[in-house]
Amino acid sequence: TMLMALDLPLPRHIIAHGWWLIDRTKMSKSLGNVVDPMAMKDKYGVDSLRYFLMREMVVGLDADFSEEAFLKRHNFELANDLGNLANRLAKFVQRQMGGVVPAPGDGSGTPHDDDLRAMATALPAKVRALVEDLRIEMAVEAVMNLVRRVNRYVTETEPFKVIKSEPARAGAAVYQALEGLRFALNLLAPIMPGKCAGAGNRVCGRF
Repeated sequence: TMLMALDLPLPRHIIAHGWWLIDRTKMSKSLGNVVDPMAMKDKYGVDSLRYFLMREMVVGLDADFSEEAFLKRHNFELANDLGNLANRLAKFVQRQMGGVVPAPGDGSGTPHDDDLRAMATALPAKVRALVEDLRIEMAVEAVMNLVRRVNRYVTETEPFKVIKSEPARAGAAVYQALEGLRFALNLLAPIMPGKCAGAGNRVCGRF
């Protein structure tokens, strides 16, 4: 009404978010089930909390909040899939490669290298399209799929096992893993700037 009174153009569409529920029940002061986001932030950190909110909420639908669900996302996806991967690579580079990121290899690669590289390079455009379509939860899932693929790649190429017998092969594999991780961290940085910067500095120097 105010826009029409001011003779201003009306919005072509309106985006409406859903409710955050507790055990499928609307939060209410009278029920005493309201979650204090500041308390959660102080307890677990703002990056982890922001990740959970972006990961769980689907625009236009309600989302169910519980500390148990938050901890599952935090422990399995952030601490295990992403955090352990970054720490393993950082320690390996520090101990076995003098803290210097290895060279990318001669370019010949393996099917594992080609698959990981193709997935990583295609991801930014995919994430941009999902974000523009307001599918933030799907964009985060796509990035975490890359993180899981990097973990599988490390298992497939075994750089930690072949560093003594085939140092060039191990170095090339570590480079590819770090490159995949770099893509993931950059794409997650808008949601978790602190954690991504810290992980990137540990394993890649900077990005």
